[in-house]
Amino acid sequence: MTSIKKLAQFVGLGLATMGLVACGGGGTTDSNNNLTTQSGTGLMSLAVTDAPIDKAEKVVIRFTHVELQPVDDGERVVIYFDEPTTDQELVGPPEGETETSPEVAVQDVDSEATQKTVREIDLLTLQGENSEFLFEEVEVPAGNYAWIRFYLEPDELASAPPLSNFATSSYIEDKNGNTAQLIIPGGLQAGLQLVSGFTVPEGGSVSFTVDFDLRNMIRPDTQFEGYYRMRRALRLVDNSNVGVITGTVDVLSYGEELSDVAATCTQDGDRCPGLSVSVYNATSGENGAGTEGNTLVEAASVEEPLTSANVFYNYSEDEYRYTVGFLSAGSYDLKLTYEADDEVTEVLGEADDIEVLAGETTVVDFPYTTE
Repeated sequence: MTSIKKLAQFVGLGLATMGLVACGGGGTTDSNNNLTTQSGTGLMSLAVTDAPIDKAEKVVIRFTHVELQPVDDGERVVIYFDEPTTDQELVGPPEGETETSPEVAVQDVDSEATQKTVREIDLLTLQGENSEFLFEEVEVPAGNYAWIRFYLEPDELASAPPLSNFATSSYIEDKNGNTAQLIIPGGLQAGLQLVSGFTVPEGGSVSFTVDFDLRNMIRPDTQFEGYYRMRRALRLVDNSNVGVITGTVDVLSYGEELSDVAATCTQDGDRCPGLSVSVYNATSGENGAGTEGNTLVEAASVEEPLTSANVFYNYSEDEYRYTVGFLSAGSYDLKLTYEADDEVTEVLGEADDIEVLAGETTVVDFPYTTE
């Protein structure tokens, strides 16, 4: 790690409206494998969204900070969601600017300083085209990055190790109000890591969204009873290259069992239990969307979807509708599925080779026909 004084060369990191703290510096290596710092910077924004889970009313994630790892083992960039603490070296505003400018602080990555503010987000409120920014237009060293790591607040009530090394204050809540804390695989020190490369251009800006695929991500933990484990089912997309798939579902055309399901979601915004649309990379043709940003990390099998969406009842139109947002431009296969109480999943319908264009909405109704 470089020292705090060396980190100070990056104090041009302008912080946006949330009092974020950026620290650390990107770097590359020269011919002698020595670290060389980058002089340029760019602006980065990062939002989160959710591919839902059926058997939960809330999935509350409590973020403390985010780390960005430059390629070639450059120094990490650490972004906090708080004003600087007393353990950080404060730098005054640039010459000519007033004291009301956002404060910038630098802090060694190894510091034990505790941040006071935690970003608490209920991911189940961020379905479809909804998302929430963790940070916006933070100035970071320009260059290529290898991964993003999310850190969550520890569960202070957890017992001694090993539980206290894994348990977070984030939690899942079911429809009866019962809650269970979430555990990070690999432990709190490892965080939730998304291995998906990206680039921040010098003098430019980028905006990304990370899809937390809760349906594939959260499972009851087999080691610690009463806890749920968060697998790293994350997907990174470039917001400048995304489109949307939406459509209606003729629920009543799929038989008596689905008619019973439809009877349970008759109020505006009601979720139809067990009914969802899953999205996969297209398995045919040369335009498949099998890009790096569309890869689930630690997926149980190659057949797991990239993302999914619940089916909701729309009272004003008297229809059942789904929406899948934040899909990188490309071709996809869709499956309409129903999961009964016995957790047996039935594929009701399919739509293959659906083309998504950046900035556009593609309509796919079920039952699907090519005419």
